[in-house]
Amino acid sequence: MNATFESMPRHIALYQARREPYAICDGKMFRRDRGMIRPYGPIAADYSLSAAAAHSLLDRLRGRLIRTTDGFRRIDEPSPWYAVVCKAFQPLSAMKAKQRSEIRRGLRLCEVRRVDTPYLAENGYTVFRRAFERYTNIRGPVWTEPQFRRHLLDAREFDDIVHCWAVFRAQQLVAFGINNVFDRIEATYWLIKLDPDHLDAYPAYALLYTMNRYYLEENDFQYVNDGWRALLHPTRIQEFLIKKFNFCKAYCRLTVHYKPWLALALHMTYPLRGMLGRLDPRVKALYALESVRRGCRAN
Repeated sequence: MNATFESMPRHIALYQARREPYAICDGKMFRRDRGMIRPYGPIAADYSLSAAAAHSLLDRLRGRLIRTTDGFRRIDEPSPWYAVVCKAFQPLSAMKAKQRSEIRRGLRLCEVRRVDTPYLAENGYTVFRRAFERYTNIRGPVWTEPQFRRHLLDAREFDDIVHCWAVFRAQQLVAFGINNVFDRIEATYWLIKLDPDHLDAYPAYALLYTMNRYYLEENDFQYVNDGWRALLHPTRIQEFLIKKFNFCKAYCRLTVHYKPWLALALHMTYPLRGMLGRLDPRVKALYALESVRRGCRAN
């Protein structure tokens, strides 16, 4: 699949509105996430880069490494690297009795609907903050309330490519989802947050079922995407999606281009990764990425 998509100019305009770093290289869009540069667009596309283009992009975006893939592989070609995606809507009639009961409970107790970004900017931070109380390995929200509001308000003119979904219980906002949309190819379930006090109403079930139906059945998207595999350990949300909502692993071949100094450091210290990885979670994740890269090369 070509990495150029029709709505790319809109996504470029969104990044400009947010003043976030991005670049176009060989007709493909890339963004910087802290020190890592990643492709931006449908993950099924081919984002391969030559070594020269990759090192030029590293300089332009001031990154330490670039992580790319060359598109989905056949289902019988497993790889250490994969995204968790859903390619077909699963109606209630096709589910097991327990799944049907859980989703019906969520739909009965909750109302799910699209909202605009200003609404979520004004009302969503309490749910966002409360969601972090469930996490055992994160101290607190990654955004302050002003940062959360600004990120959403910068997208207020982009409701065609940034979809906000809200879940209400008795008129109270108890969960939300924010999705990035790439034509009718992919909807990326970029951010889902739940108020832990209302999990008994099954808001996640109601939200995911409604969004899957909207994108896959009603609007004929090719797939929805919950993101790449976790590097350090499987996440409960990805296991949940595979078990409950017909998501699967979409295998890809991972390529990583490092800055020369980082490539040398990894090569020299890789045999000590078990010991050095205990010093810092970021170092551990970097070694895990290198391990996956080597596994993909071996395949």
